[in-house]
Amino acid sequence: MQQLSARRRVTQLGMRITDPSLDVPASRYTTAILTGGNSMTDQLGGDETGDDLNGEKPTERDEDTERDERDMTLPSKISFDLSSLLPNFAEIIRPHLPDLSRVVRDAFPSDLMPKIDIPQQIYPALDVSAMMKIDTSALTRLAPTLDLSSIIPKIVLPDLTGLNDVITRLLEKLPPNWPRDPDLDLNHVFAVIQDEGVPLVWVPRVDIVKDVLAAPDRDARVKILLGRSSDVMQDCRDTLSTINHPDLSNQLPLANKVIDAFENGHAEAAQALAVVVTETVVSRTIDKSYKKVRDLVKVEDPDDLAMGELRIKAALAPIGPFYVSWYPSMGSPAPTELSRHVTVHQADFEHYTSGNAIIAVMLVTSVLRAVQEFLELP
Repeated sequence: MQQLSARRRVTQLGMRITDPSLDVPASRYTTAILTGGNSMTDQLGGDETGDDLNGEKPTERDEDTERDERDMTLPSKISFDLSSLLPNFAEIIRPHLPDLSRVVRDAFPSDLMPKIDIPQQIYPALDVSAMMKIDTSALTRLAPTLDLSSIIPKIVLPDLTGLNDVITRLLEKLPPNWPRDPDLDLNHVFAVIQDEGVPLVWVPRVDIVKDVLAAPDRDARVKILLGRSSDVMQDCRDTLSTINHPDLSNQLPLANKVIDAFENGHAEAAQALAVVVTETVVSRTIDKSYKKVRDLVKVEDPDDLAMGELRIKAALAPIGPFYVSWYPSMGSPAPTELSRHVTVHQADFEHYTSGNAIIAVMLVTSVLRAVQEFLELP
């Protein structure tokens, strides 16, 4: 069989010309064929002078080239009349259409659905407006006949009796002064409590807690507390009034003296007394080792805490920074935040501030209340 020339092979859709001298996408030749051009040269951009694809004039035109171009030439428009070849689908389908009126009548009670006359020939438009007038009273007779148990699985709801009481008891395990906000970020709360050493359990009241948590940094939080110091002191008194465990009977009066000193303008005295009372209670109920206490009260991941231990852990967490040691021989500046070691062993006027004093009053109150709850555990 004689091999097809390069130009004839481009009529195969999606292929490229195999002749390297005519490296033009076959899609351009396809376009020429589908658009009905007089010749493929017109679609490829050749001019009337007969330039070839490389812009050079051909030296001669052989018979194969002329024959190929004649074969590629198509009329500009081709139409076909196929109507005589198609069957009459209406005549074929009509005998197979069911009597839809009978189907509807058999499926529903006569008083549930209005009379509907649906011809076998469904091609005319149907007026179904009467179908909207349904006697709903008939549904009560139809419903018992519908048994869907074989296709719908049986759903057994759990017994939720007493669920509200369970939720209430769980909420009671949270610090009573924390906002009941589903978006409350425990990691942020513990960053304030544990990293910055700001007590926020039992005291202060909920609206102050909200403002403290929303503040941008520790200095701003302390300013909020000092600005509401009278409310904070009242909250501390109210909390101390709930403590009645005999093991705390000798420290409770001193804690109330702490509040008296702060309210009377003796912030330094309030800070010193609050620190020693807090240390006494912690050493007697938790442990005497400062390092061991720091390890015990540290919370690695607040999300891992059980609801029952959240309140006590959060109340004791500020003891961590409170127990940080510092000596002048360390060569580093003394901590500016409340420090047991600096307050007791390295008394310095710059450390005895109103900000550290109000933190100390809140800490002794929160720790005493947490220890009572711990001592009351079964």
